[in-house]
Amino acid sequence: MRAAYTKMLGDYFGAFTVDASTGRKRFLPLPEFQKTGYPSFDQFEYWATRDNDMLDVRKRRLSNRVWELTERGLTGTSAAQTWGPGARYQIDATIADVYLVSRLDPNKIIGRPVLYVVIDVFSRMVVGVYIGLEGPSWVGAMMALANTVASKVDFCRKFGIEIDECEWPAQHLPATLLGDRGEIESRLINILQNTFNVVIENAAAYRADWKGVVETRFKLIPAKFKAYVAGYIEVDYQERGGTDYRLDATLNIDDFTEIVLALLVYYNNHHELSGYDRHPGMTADGVPAVPVDLWNWGIVNQSGLLRRFPEEHVRFSLMPIDEATVTHQGIRYRGLFYSGPLPLRENWFDRARRKGVWKVRISYDPRNSDFIYVHTPNAEVGYETCTLTARSRESRNGSFWEIGAQQGKQASVSAAREMDQQNRLIEALDIVENVVARAAARKEPSTMSNAERVRGIRPNRAEEKTANRAREAEEFRIGKAGDRSSDPMGELIPFEAPSARTVPDEDDYAAPSMADLKRLRNNDDV
Repeated sequence: MRAAYTKMLGDYFGAFTVDASTGRKRFLPLPEFQKTGYPSFDQFEYWATRDNDMLDVRKRRLSNRVWELTERGLTGTSAAQTWGPGARYQIDATIADVYLVSRLDPNKIIGRPVLYVVIDVFSRMVVGVYIGLEGPSWVGAMMALANTVASKVDFCRKFGIEIDECEWPAQHLPATLLGDRGEIESRLINILQNTFNVVIENAAAYRADWKGVVETRFKLIPAKFKAYVAGYIEVDYQERGGTDYRLDATLNIDDFTEIVLALLVYYNNHHELSGYDRHPGMTADGVPAVPVDLWNWGIVNQSGLLRRFPEEHVRFSLMPIDEATVTHQGIRYRGLFYSGPLPLRENWFDRARRKGVWKVRISYDPRNSDFIYVHTPNAEVGYETCTLTARSRESRNGSFWEIGAQQGKQASVSAAREMDQQNRLIEALDIVENVVARAAARKEPSTMSNAERVRGIRPNRAEEKTANRAREAEEFRIGKAGDRSSDPMGELIPFEAPSARTVPDEDDYAAPSMADLKRLRNNDDV
């Protein structure tokens, strides 16, 4: 509008002239306006908007995407589109504006955590949460969705917060789930849809307002802990001369989780929603606009009992699926080997050694390589848990990402050593060839027949053994000249080499051969 006002003055209220003394081009008002002055900007704005629809002008200037996101009228409500609790959940993630330190070393800064929140649209109750380091991805969404069916009493207890079941009663899956096009468009979400009959809705691209309920909660939660948390990012972050809030970090991931859970318990049970569009029955029953009260009223009057599933079953269904190979060494997956009760009970590894390998379907948690879950449709829970074998013990307590990086690093190390390894092998084989050639040159033609040479093996061995024992005894003697330390603890017992015998006796330490046993059985040479 200011630019249009200036343009109008230049076109209609003045003209350019050339200053004769300086030769510069100057703009001067027309004679009729030199005394009265220009019309004011307020006058221009009044007449410009009086007869023109400026809303239409702005709509034409903005793209349809931006207009729908930021300028359109809001006549509907999210709650009016649901019949009660559990009808529709919304899920979204954000990067929390606080820096954390490592649990292992408080001096190590690990960056900002990821916060996933699942909210019931009807009651605005937070029904699932994930606080971790898995940047917005299917893994984080998987954890948050699994948390929707988990016992919140047990979950909070892990972080030192004691609550009653009535303070966080949500342990259910929704009829409809609305989320971003990223992780919710993953093929893995189809399992949730097909197994538990959850309708999946994806927000259109660039339409974050479709998930306005859950995104509003992201603005509420940080506002509560902002004043108390060191390492929280203020508005001057990364400005020139601003504070580097990363250096103020003091909380680890468990501390931050405890803070968020405490705030969610407060929000669900005590925060009164402003502007909530009530159902007429809520007003009649005097229900406050507090999430847990809205949830309980909706369960009694709208939804009834919600769908509840075992937490382990939901977790299994949300995990990524892949194929592993049954070998005689174990179930091989990504270079690791697993075993469990099922393959041992059905002799999988024995069969693989006799008949060859085959494939099996598995589910796995990308963050934990210690376990895989073999699909067994005939089992009660649909899977059998298998654990790492001793063959893969070096990979325990790691993630599949870490294992992949480790294997890539090991491959690089092996590739770098390949030339040196080949060179050393050539050197070793050269020594072998020289020794063989020297031995061949030392061998003289024999005057004995082949039969005589074979019959002389036993007495020849005994003679060689006698000579060899004397040499070995001298090498083994304690305190001989040349040892780095000589401190005899008592009288040395001399070792007498036995005389040569053709029959093994108690002084012969070699195991008897089959021929020796046969002679003893026939009482030969006794």
